[in-house]
Amino acid sequence: MRTRLLIVLAIIFQLAMFVSPGEAQDFKLDAKGLSQMRFPSPEGVAAKKYLGLSDAPEFTLGQIGSEAVLVMIFSMYCPVCQKDAPVVNQLYQMIESDPNLRSKVRFIGIGTGNTPYEVEVFQKKFSIKFPLIPDDDFSIQKISSHDIRTPTFALARKKAGNQLDILKIKVGEIREAREFFDSISRLLVSR
Repeated sequence: MRTRLLIVLAIIFQLAMFVSPGEAQDFKLDAKGLSQMRFPSPEGVAAKKYLGLSDAPEFTLGQIGSEAVLVMIFSMYCPVCQKDAPVVNQLYQMIESDPNLRSKVRFIGIGTGNTPYEVEVFQKKFSIKFPLIPDDDFSIQKISSHDIRTPTFALARKKAGNQLDILKIKVGEIREAREFFDSISRLLVSR
């Protein structure tokens, strides 16, 4: 009986991760709210260097030292995030290997509802090379038009005063790294 209950709960959780097509099209993140959110600074020197951050205990996405920021909103418990991790790693490598995008884009993950420990487990288990930041109080959920489904990706360009302009939102798994990479490249090169 207990096993059946766990299976039913697992199925319900997985179904909850999918977004209806209409909801995905209507999904919005508040750019001003995203610009003002404060996150704990990553502990590692390499992560701070990659993001171009000082030693301050907190930072905003607008303080990241690049023209644009690619944000992955994930959860350690999201089976789609786990399944998509190799593709996300491939996308990161493609950005880092591209001479035009490497200096323009920084990739960061925000673990919605995840503690520092949970984010660390996800990072190690799936060999994620870019910084992952915990959001254990679900702050990012408060700046969205709908409940955020994981994974969700947002490409934001920095504006004056560390403000952000959201250029692209992708709800759900990437599936194909090259296609997503090309769409990012077109958006950043065309502007």
